[in-house]
Amino acid sequence: DGKEVGCIQSQLLCRSIFDLYIGEDPFDKQAKDDIQRSLASLLEG
Repeated sequence: DGKEVGCIQSQLLCRSIFDLYIGEDPFDKQAKDDIQRSLASLLEG
């Protein structure tokens, strides 16, 4: 639904979460691929 339900204040925690999904050894390879495609699409605009 797109509603914000919370906000992470810790930069270290944010980086750690991103690393789980887009780092060198992602927790979910498909999620990393999806994120890469979405970002590329946004940048191509």
